[in-house]
Amino acid sequence: MLNKLLSMVINNVREHLLLYICLWLILLALDIYFFFY
Repeated sequence: MLNKLLSMVINNVREHLLLYICLWLILLALDIYFFFY
């Protein structure tokens, strides 16, 4: 039971981590773009 819950939490974190990394990369790209504009 606990193992199942733990794996669910890990999967959720992994998915959201990917989303956060994508958002951070977009923000970084915009920052660089406006800095060099």
